[in-house]
Amino acid sequence: MNKNEVLKFNDQVIEAWNKHDAETFINLCDENAVWKINGGIETYRGKKEIKEYFNRWKSAFPDLHLTIRTSMPADDAVSVEFQFSGTQNGRLKLQNDMPEIPPTHKKVNTYGSYVSRVKNGKVLETNLYTDRLALVEQLGIESELMHHA
Repeated sequence: MNKNEVLKFNDQVIEAWNKHDAETFINLCDENAVWKINGGIETYRGKKEIKEYFNRWKSAFPDLHLTIRTSMPADDAVSVEFQFSGTQNGRLKLQNDMPEIPPTHKKVNTYGSYVSRVKNGKVLETNLYTDRLALVEQLGIESELMHHA
């Protein structure tokens, strides 16, 4: 894929997130795709695990919205800075080894970045870097999480 194709492809990925369309999103992923969160603290392998991750976030934030702030394409990858906003009206599981967070009904607005490698028109690997501290501070739950650390 050339740089313009990679950008258009990335727009499709973001659109699927914003429409909360798990099927479209997962069809943009390779069978063996890998999503690593914050340097591999969590790693999701394959469509089933990645789809569960997607559904976990859209359930926690039914109005979840991503906005691309900047994107830098290469012929087989894209690096993106994004803005994440939404209201936590569902249960949220930040990491598998942490307790679920009950709905706070608070609106959040945070930033993150990711680098995705693309092959044959599919996401092959994504390294996602999020500001979870800003997220938990905006939800007002940082002290609760510290008790579980």
